[in-house]
Amino acid sequence: MGEISFPEFGATLRWHERGAGRPLVVLPALSVPVLSVFGAMIEGPVLAGRRIILIDYLGSGASDRPADFDFSLAAHARCVAVVLEALGLEAVDVLGHSMGGSVAIRLALDHPRLVGRLGIGEGNLVPGGGATSSRIMRYERQAFIEGGCAALGARLREVGSAWLADGWESADPAVVWGNAAALVGLEPGFGDAFLGMSIPRTFIFGDRSLAEGLAPDVPDPAMLSAAGVHVVVVPEAGHAMFLDNPGGSARAVVEAFPTG
Repeated sequence: MGEISFPEFGATLRWHERGAGRPLVVLPALSVPVLSVFGAMIEGPVLAGRRIILIDYLGSGASDRPADFDFSLAAHARCVAVVLEALGLEAVDVLGHSMGGSVAIRLALDHPRLVGRLGIGEGNLVPGGGATSSRIMRYERQAFIEGGCAALGARLREVGSAWLADGWESADPAVVWGNAAALVGLEPGFGDAFLGMSIPRTFIFGDRSLAEGLAPDVPDPAMLSAAGVHVVVVPEAGHAMFLDNPGGSARAVVEAFPTG
């Protein structure tokens, strides 16, 4: 496991590495440990030949939980940039799921030298938040910390989203709330900035997500295609596509980041 210290926050960020070859940087969803979502996908044969760098944000997974961190997308992106610079990487492929997709876009906007291609797995492009982050924002911060996080986690398990609730067990509820606030309060021009990028971009959907209709993290595929964004749909999958169908998601990643 790699790690790097951020003295300004009194915290250490950690990441996992698998394999060898062309680097692929992976960023997880809201406050969940990166291996809990991507572990099955990266252990399969489809992504053999890639060096996969899986980052746990400050505040979740194997990384420390600093009290003095604003949990904005820009702050997370800056931390990812520090990791890439420490590893001597630039123009890398970056795959982000849900919140990780939004962090990946912010990374490419703020640190363009570091990102060569983007793969976005149902990341938020416009304000308002996805289904879960918008529900988190129904709570005042302190109420969420004192019981709302546990209550919402129980509800998520009831509706089949245990992967999120389980991931939050290792996270600080204040961090979960702060990350959700960043997504719900996304700046209005964020999506337009993504659509205007010149680097190769792929947006990855679960087919069940598309069937449920458009949302801040399920944009119109025709709009994406018109802006030059490649669209890939993972069959038999919802928002948790990398868990729902690891093999199909791996094939989508190969399509997003061809190495031939």
